[in-house]
Amino acid sequence: MTTKDLDFLKKAHDQCLDLSEKLIFNNHDTRHVLIISIYGSILELIASIVVLADKKLVTGIPILLRSLLEAYVDFHNLCKDPNYRYFVEYEFVITKQFIIDYVEILIVILGRYYLDI
Repeated sequence: MTTKDLDFLKKAHDQCLDLSEKLIFNNHDTRHVLIISIYGSILELIASIVVLADKKLVTGIPILLRSLLEAYVDFHNLCKDPNYRYFVEYEFVITKQFIIDYVEILIVILGRYYLDI
């Protein structure tokens, strides 16, 4: 990442952070809540990229960039299509269930290993 890229990211982050203070949204509208949440995630990801780039710790930057792009796609689609929120909600449920299933399997495996069940 060049110094010019890093300076651009810092400036964009600061401008977006300033603009976020002026955002008006309906906290009873699921779509608005999702948009604001993703906007916050995008800002956090940019800030993380800037910190890593400043410290020359570039190994994690591609992973953060991928997450940033995925968040931007969701942000863009939520802004354009009111029905896209159903996809985001569905993905959340699927991911949550995957994590629950994984943890249950892990508990069984660890229980067998440590408790010799």
